Amino acid sequence: MRRISSITTLLLAGATWLSAQEGGGLPEPAAGWKWANFVLLVVGLGYLIAKTLPPLFKSRTEEIQNGIAEARAIKQDADKRAAEVDARTATLGADIEHFRVEAKAEMQQEGERIRQETAAQIARLENQAQQEIEVSGKIARRELKSYAAKLSLDLAEQRIAEASKKLRDEPLIISLQGMLHAHRNQVDAALDCVRRSLDMPLSFGHAHHTFYQVACVYALLGETDKAMAWLERSADTGNPCGPFFRIDPHLERMRQHPGFQRLVASLEREYSDLRINVM
Repeated sequence: MRRISSITTLLLAGATWLSAQEGGGLPEPAAGWKWANFVLLVVGLGYLIAKTLPPLFKSRTEEIQNGIAEARAIKQDADKRAAEVDARTATLGADIEHFRVEAKAEMQQEGERIRQETAAQIARLENQAQQEIEVSGKIARRELKSYAAKLSLDLAEQRIAEASKKLRDEPLIISLQGMLHAHRNQVDAALDCVRRSLDMPLSFGHAHHTFYQVACVYALLGETDKAMAWLERSADTGNPCGPFFRIDPHLERMRQHPGFQRLVASLEREYSDLRINVM
């Protein structure tokens, strides 16, 4: 700015001098001095212009170039951001499709997991229900069996009571009473019936039937050795019925007794070849 002011001042001075020359305000010098002054003025102006304007133009050029560079950088940054936006916009559809596929796959997996868990839960409930049904069935069968056994014992008690009125001292009836007491776990009464039945010397039936029923009393009470002894005596005195021994529920506790297994096997071997001839 200082250089521009100097040039402006010099130009104004030259213009003033020329005006003065033309207006006749000064005495007219010789023509040579006029040209000399003019040349000096031109040289001074040229010097000042040569010294002042190039740096001015250079500075202004640099400012313009810097502005252009900044504008170019801004434009490049804007182009880069626009390209990024374009790239994102271009891949937006693919991203949406990718998310849609992933969401669909996740929904399918979740649905399959829910179906599997539901099926497993249903299977557990069915299994639990089946177990409860089986348990309830077992309980019902046990209760029914117990009730049927009670009814059978009550009916047997009535029949035995009726028979004992007619045959009070009959060993068969007394030993049957002993079996009834043994079923009801009335140990003392059952053993008393055993003693009384064995003390009676006479019976309208065979003694081996009384011995068999005594064996049943001891078997029901869990005295297997005593039961085995009376069972062998029953077989020896006319009741060698091995197949019936195997299935009689009164002898259930005798099944694993070694003596019982030997006795039944011996009886089956001895009597398996018997032939009954019908006349």
